[in-house]
Amino acid sequence: TADIVITDISMAKINGINIMRKLKKSGYKGKIIAYTSYAMKEDREYFIEAGFDDYIARPSNGDEIRDTIFKNIEKSRKGDGENADSSNKKVE
Repeated sequence: TADIVITDISMAKINGINIMRKLKKSGYKGKIIAYTSYAMKEDREYFIEAGFDDYIARPSNGDEIRDTIFKNIEKSRKGDGENADSSNKKVE
Protein backbone atom coordinates (compact mmCIF):
# COMPACT_ATOMS: atom_id res chain seq x y z
CA THR A 1 0.00 0.00 0.00
CA ALA A 2 1.19 3.51 -0.75
CA ASP A 3 2.36 5.59 2.22
CA ILE A 4 0.88 8.72 0.70
CA VAL A 5 -1.66 9.90 -1.88
CA ILE A 6 -1.64 13.40 -3.35
CA THR A 7 -4.82 14.44 -5.09
CA ASP A 8 -5.86 17.57 -6.89
CA ILE A 9 -9.13 18.99 -5.65
CA SER A 10 -10.61 20.15 -8.96
CA MET A 11 -10.70 17.45 -11.62
CA ALA A 12 -13.09 16.84 -14.49
CA LYS A 13 -14.97 13.72 -13.38
CA ILE A 14 -14.40 13.50 -9.62
CA ASN A 15 -13.09 15.92 -7.03
CA GLY A 16 -10.31 15.28 -4.56
CA ILE A 17 -12.60 15.36 -1.55
CA ASN A 18 -14.62 12.45 -2.97
CA ILE A 19 -11.39 10.55 -3.71
CA MET A 20 -10.19 11.10 -0.14
CA ARG A 21 -13.51 9.92 1.29
CA LYS A 22 -13.55 6.81 -0.90
CA LEU A 23 -9.98 5.94 0.10
CA LYS A 24 -10.74 6.29 3.81
CA LYS A 25 -13.99 4.35 3.47
CA SER A 26 -12.09 1.52 1.78
CA GLY A 27 -9.70 1.32 4.75
CA TYR A 28 -6.72 3.23 3.36
CA LYS A 29 -4.43 4.11 6.30
CA GLY A 30 -1.80 6.25 4.56
CA LYS A 31 -1.64 10.02 4.41
CA ILE A 32 -3.78 11.93 1.91
CA ILE A 33 -2.65 15.38 0.78
CA ALA A 34 -4.81 17.93 -1.04
CA TYR A 35 -3.01 19.70 -3.91
CA THR A 36 -5.00 22.71 -4.97
CA SER A 37 -5.14 26.24 -6.27
CA TYR A 38 -7.43 27.15 -3.37
CA ALA A 39 -4.79 29.06 -1.45
CA MET A 40 -6.46 31.10 1.29
CA LYS A 41 -5.89 30.29 4.97
CA GLU A 42 -9.52 29.27 5.37
CA ASP A 43 -9.16 26.90 2.40
CA ARG A 44 -6.38 25.02 4.19
CA GLU A 45 -8.53 24.76 7.31
CA TYR A 46 -11.49 23.56 5.24
CA PHE A 47 -9.53 20.73 3.59
CA ILE A 48 -7.94 19.61 6.86
CA GLU A 49 -11.36 19.59 8.56
CA ALA A 50 -12.76 17.65 5.57
CA GLY A 51 -10.30 14.85 6.38
CA PHE A 52 -7.09 15.51 4.47
CA ASP A 53 -3.86 14.95 6.39
CA ASP A 54 -2.10 17.91 4.79
CA TYR A 55 -2.43 20.52 2.09
CA ILE A 56 -0.23 22.00 -0.64
CA ALA A 57 -1.39 25.21 -2.30
CA ARG A 58 -0.48 26.04 -5.88
CA PRO A 59 1.64 27.59 -7.03
CA SER A 60 4.22 25.79 -4.94
CA ASN A 61 7.90 25.15 -5.38
CA GLY A 62 9.66 21.80 -5.47
CA ASP A 63 11.09 22.22 -1.97
CA GLU A 64 7.65 22.80 -0.46
CA ILE A 65 6.19 19.78 -2.24
CA ARG A 66 9.14 17.54 -1.30
CA ASP A 67 9.13 18.67 2.34
CA THR A 68 5.38 18.07 2.68
CA ILE A 69 5.68 14.61 1.11
CA PHE A 70 8.60 13.55 3.31
CA LYS A 71 6.98 14.96 6.46
CA ASN A 72 3.84 12.92 5.80
CA ILE A 73 5.66 9.75 4.81
CA GLU A 74 7.59 9.96 8.07
CA LYS A 75 4.34 10.40 10.04
CA SER A 76 2.79 7.46 8.20
CA ARG A 77 5.75 5.19 8.85
CA LYS A 78 5.98 6.17 12.52
CA GLY A 79 2.41 4.96 12.95
CA ASP A 80 3.34 1.68 11.26
CA GLY A 81 6.71 1.56 13.03
CA GLU A 82 5.21 0.58 16.37
CA ASN A 83 4.00 -2.67 14.87
CA ALA A 84 7.28 -3.27 13.07
CA ASP A 85 9.29 -2.71 16.27
CA SER A 86 7.13 -5.09 18.29
CA SER A 87 7.46 -7.80 15.62
CA ASN A 88 11.26 -7.53 15.75
CA LYS A 89 11.48 -8.25 19.48
CA LYS A 90 13.40 -11.36 20.36
CA VAL A 91 11.21 -14.16 21.61
CA GLU A 92 12.77 -16.43 24.23
